[in-house]
Amino acid sequence: MRCLALADGLKSSGAQTLFISRDLPGNVFDVIRKRGHSLVKLAAPDNYPGIDINQNDYASNLGVPWEEDAQETLNLVRVSESKPDWLIVDHYALDRGWQQRLRPSSKNILVIDDMAKTPQECDLLLNENFLPDAESSYERLVPQNARLLLGPKYALLRTEFREARKGMKPRGGRVKRILVFYGGVDPSNETGKTLEALAGLNWRDIHVDVVIGSANPYREIVQAKIKQLPDATLHTQLPHLADLMNQADLALSAGGSTIWELLFFGVPALVTTTADNQVANVRSLNEHRLVIWLGYAQHVGVDHVKNTLREMLIQVELLHLLSEAGWEIVDGRGVDRLLSEIGVVDEGCI
Repeated sequence: MRCLALADGLKSSGAQTLFISRDLPGNVFDVIRKRGHSLVKLAAPDNYPGIDINQNDYASNLGVPWEEDAQETLNLVRVSESKPDWLIVDHYALDRGWQQRLRPSSKNILVIDDMAKTPQECDLLLNENFLPDAESSYERLVPQNARLLLGPKYALLRTEFREARKGMKPRGGRVKRILVFYGGVDPSNETGKTLEALAGLNWRDIHVDVVIGSANPYREIVQAKIKQLPDATLHTQLPHLADLMNQADLALSAGGSTIWELLFFGVPALVTTTADNQVANVRSLNEHRLVIWLGYAQHVGVDHVKNTLREMLIQVELLHLLSEAGWEIVDGRGVDRLLSEIGVVDEGCI
């Protein structure tokens, strides 16, 4: 979705955009096409095991050996009418080896990274995470002349979010509406866990908005648990969450890119990390009082969620401070800043 936000910005600035993506479960091909971008699908692999969020074997999540993926991508780029100005790479399994294979096919390479653990061959690297030591972490991982764009000021948010925040201000701290969203799939059913915790609290004066994707394997369970809440609405496969975030006073979320959207709207968030690559960023955000980290999904039980929610309801001043801090750290102009860095828009426009 962050690549889609960037592609939208590129397209609106007059650039031609092309997505190259393998046909794997959970893809968002329909969304890409609806937003006017070209798309080339790489063939689905045989016997794909599926993505295991509890392991660091990102290579298996690619579906094929990286060498095969590189060659397929190279073949596609070579047949284009002209050499692309930028090849934008966003995948944990694609590092320096893959990028070196593709280097001759593009004028420049931009890598979007989260972890600062693997070597990258690039001209520009973006890591939007809140990691104070990020720059030193990349010293031996990128070419000496590579430019680093680091921190939440580069968070890639879609234009809908910026428009929705106009006229808004940070939350006052009193909770009347809660947003629950753990991503489009939510394989560990954090949604169900949270709904059970909310049902145990039996708050009758708080509305709960629950968002799940069409690929959520626990949809029937979630629907049943929602009926146990006195005031709740289930939303499925929304084009974006800007409107719901704008109305929320508190959110329960996973530790992925949704965090930047919540911070942008000043929504205090209780965050459960559902994958290893989320931990460092969420831990740092928690330490700087930007979110409340509940822990890793495997160690977060219903009682822990319920007790934290009960405590947060009376922490009006803390919720207000969380809202103000998030509002300040993410201003929604990350796409514009990146477009300036890659020469699509003039820096004076930012």
